[in-house]
Amino acid sequence: MNLKQQKILWGSLIGLLVIILGWSLYIIYGNLGGFDEVKVYRLEPAQRTVVGKYYKTRYSDKALKEQFERCQTLIESNHVKGDLVVFSYQNPDLAANEVEQFIGIMLKEDIAEIPVDFDMKEFNSGDRYAVFLSMHPLVRMPEKQYRKLLRETASGDGGNLQEFFVEIYFPDNSMTVEVWVQ
Repeated sequence: MNLKQQKILWGSLIGLLVIILGWSLYIIYGNLGGFDEVKVYRLEPAQRTVVGKYYKTRYSDKALKEQFERCQTLIESNHVKGDLVVFSYQNPDLAANEVEQFIGIMLKEDIAEIPVDFDMKEFNSGDRYAVFLSMHPLVRMPEKQYRKLLRETASGDGGNLQEFFVEIYFPDNSMTVEVWVQ
């Protein structure tokens, strides 16, 4: 076999490998829900009772992750019946590396045994705009994109928006992101 034939052979093998790898990634991305359509839905007003903790801190603060995991554990162990929820406030006074959030559990029942250090809050909305994200977290669009989509849709309808986004996490890795009209 001469040098030209070896180059053709290796080039063909590398090309075939790239095609197989690309096709495999395409299939995996599709199976994880990467091609699922993201639509904005207009929902009726709601009243939510949420228990949890308020944080105004750095993104890297371990307390945020610990509170998120604590709420997940309470839900999974059926100590509190509800859905994991994060209210992310849009505060322009925050530094670039800061976040303002209320992390807790949106109660499904009126009576619940909640931890002593949790605060209880009532949230009321006007109309709500929501996206339902059923795809795997690895293939979800970036947070900024669906928040922008929600803001544009709600503003297009002339709604005066509340100062936070509501992220509701479900046990199957799906989530809902809502923006509320006052």
